[in-house]
Formats: sequence, structure tokens, C-alpha cells
Amino acid sequence: MAKAEEFKIFPGCVIANRIPFIEVSSRKVFDKLGIKTSDGNFACCPDPVGFNAVDHESWLAMGARNLTIAENAGLDIVSLCNGCFQTLKMVNHELKHDDQLKDKINGILTQLNREFKGSINVKHFVEVLHEIGVEKIKEFV
Repeated sequence: MAKAEEFKIFPGCVIANRIPFIEVSSRKVFDKLGIKTSDGNFACCPDPVGFNAVDHESWLAMGARNLTIAENAGLDIVSLCNGCFQTLKMVNHELKHDDQLKDKINGILTQLNREFKGSINVKHFVEVLHEIGVEKIKEFV
């Protein structure tokens, strides 16, 4: 299991390009709470609805590629974007619970010298704050 006090941060394309203040403020909150974050060479999440509906296998492979970046670092992913959270959480869950599908997606990922292991968790920024708890957060306000 990955370290809880450190995460790979997944800002997503919308946050980084359209509402960057969300990323800046989230990083400042994590810093204040003593939670370490690091960036990864992530790609698009991809979109949890449209892309998934058109090509489920490619959607899984792209999402799994992002998950392997965090897996290789031994860190859980924390997402700032609701859509990215949905994709990464669903891909992680689906591949962790379907060995046949996991093998198929890993066959695709081998072309990138990657392998999905299912060794990390995906969390949303708000979920991490909830786990820390209101009382602890009040100490910093």
C-alpha cells in the first residue's frame, strides 16, 4: 500500500489549463497540512463519459498508463478534478477486480514498457481532507 502522507498529484487537463487557481490553492493546502505531493508525467485521464463510451479498451489503457506512473513511485494518486477522479477510480477498480481484463490491458501497456499491478488507491482532494478531519484542519486556520 502506498504512503498516506505523500501523493502523486493529478491535476488533469481542465484544472491545469482552465482553472489553475484550483491547483495552486490545493498544493498550498497540502503544504500547510504537511502532505507531500509530486508530479508525474501523466497524460489525459481520459474523459470518463465520452471516451469511455466510444472505446472502452483504449479508455482503460490510457487510464491504466496514468496509474502505473503512481504505482512505479509507490504513491497513491490524488485527483483535483471530478472527471479525472471518476476515470482513474473506475479504471483502478475495474482492473483490480477483473484479471482477464487486466491481462488484456497489460498486453497493451507492454508496448510502453508498463504494467498495471493494482497496488495503489485513487483519492479525490476532498476525500483526503475528509480523512484528515475538520478538527485537525481547524488547527491551521
